[in-house]
Amino acid sequence: MSFLKRNKAPKGFTLIELMIVVAIIGILAAVAIPMFLQFTRKSKSSEAPINVKAILDGAVAYFEDEHVDGNGNPKPKSYPTPNRTTPTDQPCKGGFDLYTKNSAQWNSSPWVELKFGITKAHFYQYKYEQAGTGKNSKFTVTAIGDLDCDGSFSNYTQSAAVDATSGDVVLGNLVVTDALE
Repeated sequence: MSFLKRNKAPKGFTLIELMIVVAIIGILAAVAIPMFLQFTRKSKSSEAPINVKAILDGAVAYFEDEHVDGNGNPKPKSYPTPNRTTPTDQPCKGGFDLYTKNSAQWNSSPWVELKFGITKAHFYQYKYEQAGTGKNSKFTVTAIGDLDCDGSFSNYTQSAAVDATSGDVVLGNLVVTDALE
């Protein structure tokens, strides 16, 4: 009776089955990896408009407050001085796209007057420039970042000026250049 042998089912996968699985994984990776990189850059870029708005709000609040000189005499309305770019080092130093945490660099003018500072690692360098006093006052805030360390920069810029007739602060639109660079 033992002369009847049963055929056992083959174990494992055929070469064709393995090639199909590898092809499917390759197609999924070709679609997923660029999408992942885009979402990563998009999440990094969300920092810039939030911080530009915070600096903008601080400048407008400073302008609208009354300030006096050392003798108690009122000073003409203006935005905080001096013009400054912080941090001063170059982005992607050492291959990293984050500026390291350094709270001390924000403890100077104009950042103190703007009530702005960053207490954690961040992706953007912030530039604040102002000019004029009274109805000739204006300022510009720019966030500059190299999100993937390729030498190409994304910029978020917003300006404000004072309406010569009403004396009110008039905000410009946020101008974004190469958001995801």
